[in-house]
Amino acid sequence: MMVAIQRMTLDEFLQLPPREPALEFVDGEVVEKVAPDAHHGTLQMALGMQLLQSAAAAHFRVLTEVRFIFGDPPRAYLPDVAVVARDRLARDDSGRMARRQDIAPDVAIEVLSPNERAAHLLDKLSFYLAHGVKFALAIDDEKDQAVIYRPGVEAITVPSPETVDLSSVIPGLALDLKAVFDSLSD
Repeated sequence: MMVAIQRMTLDEFLQLPPREPALEFVDGEVVEKVAPDAHHGTLQMALGMQLLQSAAAAHFRVLTEVRFIFGDPPRAYLPDVAVVARDRLARDDSGRMARRQDIAPDVAIEVLSPNERAAHLLDKLSFYLAHGVKFALAIDDEKDQAVIYRPGVEAITVPSPETVDLSSVIPGLALDLKAVFDSLSD
């Protein structure tokens, strides 16, 4: 369940101390993310591991639970898994990836949680696509399927054991949904 904590500015939000479950900033409201369960964490790791090798070879970085601040007006979201071209990542003075990323990820993946409100998730995915995310994916372990969202294209449902082709964003990259969902049985 999404819980609005309080209204504040983005600057006030960014001054809050870290906490669990994590917080997101949506239209002036601080929103608590749904606490992840064992399925959520396992799927998040399976997705990240599968993406990691191909993404690195194509000069992309795979990130989990990183806060991205983007849009107009800006929102602060923490996609479960994000993929970003390395040359787009903000850097600190030492040349390392900056802790704060004021960009939209190239790919944003959300693992559905049983208590997550559908309206909140659809709003988040719509915002992603309207503000620079090239490819968004909702992973549903109850139905063993993924729903693909791309700007200007109808959502497409892909059942396991099919693959999700991400080559339009990352050359040669496809997600093996069977392997992702099989991670829950290992």
